[in-house]
Amino acid sequence: MPKKCINDILLDVREMIDKNLFNQREIDALMSPFLFHRLAFEPLKKHYLLNHYGSLIDSLHTYSNNEEKSSFLEIGCGTGSASLFLASKNDRLYSTGIDLNSTRIDIAKKRKKWHNIKNCMFLNENFLEFKADEKFDLVYSLAAFELIKPQEAALEKLNNLLGVDGIVILDMANPYFFNNSRNQLKHHDVQKIENFFHSNGYDVSKEYQSIVTGLIPLRLLKHNSSINTTIRIIAKKRKTIRD
Repeated sequence: MPKKCINDILLDVREMIDKNLFNQREIDALMSPFLFHRLAFEPLKKHYLLNHYGSLIDSLHTYSNNEEKSSFLEIGCGTGSASLFLASKNDRLYSTGIDLNSTRIDIAKKRKKWHNIKNCMFLNENFLEFKADEKFDLVYSLAAFELIKPQEAALEKLNNLLGVDGIVILDMANPYFFNNSRNQLKHHDVQKIENFFHSNGYDVSKEYQSIVTGLIPLRLLKHNSSINTTIRIIAKKRKTIRD
């Protein structure tokens, strides 16, 4: 299977629409303000798409590209960009994307077929009710996990789904940039998430990202909370001692 670059994944729907691969319901969903695909159709906004969202998703490859990581779960996967990208980059990794929105899952499945990616599946499921036959090595969410309520139940579910030495990466709207004004995440929510992971045996770190850091190769400003729109929480289960 040929490996995909992030541009291949994020810009694919333009050609797919031209080839009439989506029905009107799916096109309406793709062009909604709640998804980033509409940005691919305008030159300036396309650069924002690639430099911000592209940078976030592309950086996941660092965490998934090793022999110890064989399973990836994307919570609130939407149309499946992160799942498709990681599956295409690592043949040993199997990606699972789950989302409550059936139309977005239908789109993700069509994109999977378009890219001929085999090691990936998409499920129309509620995260809190999701049952898996395995533990996951890497779990990711982009602008979705913070919307799952109650938060305590979501965190417990997340912890139970993660395997030994697993990693959780949560990308969320940064309340420090938005002056705590957005409804989905507040300063105290960030602290509660961090405290939960600390108390359950994780090492926790934070990064802040936006189009600004996406344009700087060394990500020199990723620790500056006041200029970046996205907060990334990275929680790694502490290494266990094996016989």
